[in-house]
Amino acid sequence: MDKNMVFHETDILVAGGSGAGIFAAVAAVEAKCRVLVASRGKVGKSGNAIMAGGSFSIDGVSAKKFGYEKANEKVTQDVVFDNLVKEGYFLNDQNIVRQFVEESPEVVHRLVKYGEKAGQKFDFLPPAKWFSVGRAWGTAIKQAALEHPDIRIMEDVMIVDLVKNEGRVCGAVGYDIYGGRPVFIKAKAVVIATGGFQPYTLKTTVTDMTGDGIAMAFRAGASIADMEFLLCFPTALSPKRIRGSIYPYLFESLLGKWGVLPLVRDGRGDLIEVPEDLAALVKGSKMMKLVSHYFWGHRIYRGRGSKNGGVFLDYSNVPYEVKEANLEKYKNYMSSWHRKGYYMGDDISSIYDKVLNNGPIEVGLGYEYSNGGIVIDEHMETGVPGLYAAGEAGSGTFGAMRAGDGLTEMVVQGYRAGKSASSFVRESYDAPLPDHLPPEEVNKVFSPLETRGDGLSPIKIREIMEAAADEGFGFIRDEDGLTRCLNTIERIEKDIFPDMKISDRSTVYNLELIHCHAVRNLLLCMKAGVRAAILRKESRGCHIRADYPEVNHDDFLKRIIFRMEDDSMVHTMRAPVAEKFPLPKGRDENIMAYLFNEDHKYLRPKMR
Repeated sequence: MDKNMVFHETDILVAGGSGAGIFAAVAAVEAKCRVLVASRGKVGKSGNAIMAGGSFSIDGVSAKKFGYEKANEKVTQDVVFDNLVKEGYFLNDQNIVRQFVEESPEVVHRLVKYGEKAGQKFDFLPPAKWFSVGRAWGTAIKQAALEHPDIRIMEDVMIVDLVKNEGRVCGAVGYDIYGGRPVFIKAKAVVIATGGFQPYTLKTTVTDMTGDGIAMAFRAGASIADMEFLLCFPTALSPKRIRGSIYPYLFESLLGKWGVLPLVRDGRGDLIEVPEDLAALVKGSKMMKLVSHYFWGHRIYRGRGSKNGGVFLDYSNVPYEVKEANLEKYKNYMSSWHRKGYYMGDDISSIYDKVLNNGPIEVGLGYEYSNGGIVIDEHMETGVPGLYAAGEAGSGTFGAMRAGDGLTEMVVQGYRAGKSASSFVRESYDAPLPDHLPPEEVNKVFSPLETRGDGLSPIKIREIMEAAADEGFGFIRDEDGLTRCLNTIERIEKDIFPDMKISDRSTVYNLELIHCHAVRNLLLCMKAGVRAAILRKESRGCHIRADYPEVNHDDFLKRIIFRMEDDSMVHTMRAPVAEKFPLPKGRDENIMAYLFNEDHKYLRPKMR
């Protein structure tokens, strides 16, 4: 073994240090397994949990049992299940939805208690949800780790690839970002909890959501699915210093709840109107995000967006005194988590002034979540022995539209993955672990530094990829745009990436090296996503095609699944798992008409 290599051995390796990763580790140590968490950043201060702002929920019956008197017991687990399947356009695997619904109450309650013990505020609201912010959730996740000192944690470690032996995953290879040394972690099982992928320029996630775990699992033999479904919602475009902030969505949800709803205008100043019955249907639910996606997206797609590719919020229709009173109410409420007049450290007082004085507020559609990822079952098993996945790195929970809570998914699937991996270690594991790595595995870590290409930096290559995604793989899609995007991806894969230029040869905090591994993974995820979007010649959830607006249940109520075969990415399609509800048939005119289809008689009322 390389004398410079850092070597660790454990029962379970968890890749990822946010909600899914730490809760997987908690379950593993509670099952008396040795566990090591490898986190690319700092636990509690990295990953997408810290970027969140809003609510997460369970069913009302369980919340009532935990002592929350305001909980609405009419929102049963059946109601939550029914809504998730309907809002996911029936593309969810219902066995995974069942696990999410049944196991989330205990795990989410633990998360809240960890946070409260760490001095964080979680505001309970009917029917059964907690409002808080990313900093509070990150602190709660860190508290969970602190209360389980047997969890070993390695921070600032980038996992580059999984290692297999005799058909089983038996660890991973990576490197210490700041120390510059390669790392080999030998493990009897691995849990991927690294989050999703976002290939766009305007996003509300942390910047390193490049699908690393998804791509590593794919290369190790796992299948990936639903990669065409990426969720966007109202996001700040200007001023530039707060670009990417989610405050517009919070305005839309909180101020809207109090009756302060803006007009929305396109780049020409024309109104973008939402039918009243549709607005009433989605009010108070996360399907509001899909409504913005649909109506704003079509106007921008037709070339009628603002200069920066967005729309304008116009509060001139609301009386000054109403705005003034409710803005003060909003600022007071949010000051429980942020300095008054600020959001996530950003001074947004100029936005308040614009609201009061009828100035247009430019917002866009920023991306926050990828529904696609590793194919798993309700035990978080991937089909590759020894490999598990949880949270946004997996797929199947939310189908075509994530109207449920990503944070709930993180912790409940993370905990289940830790339990399942522990059972595998205790009961099933009998294959020997390698004592050393083949040279080709070691070389994966720093081999990019040996390239002598005279092409583009991997940082520049990523910029080209994001621009291609914006142009052809965005919120409204068509065959021409998707084909151009795929051509760009394949050209980068074949010609540009192999000839990339890395100027910095250091192994210590080398941004070009970090981007090189990230671009490799993002290329794989983008290729799967764009290919799936071309194959899905319909609209469904947050995959909206201008040239195929219908929701076509007869031909496309299928999950598009990719696997590696002879070094090529091949696809299959299969119907989603239907445990409780049969899958609908026929067609709906578009994704909004689907919401009103009377044939879906078994659907429950919206949660309130």
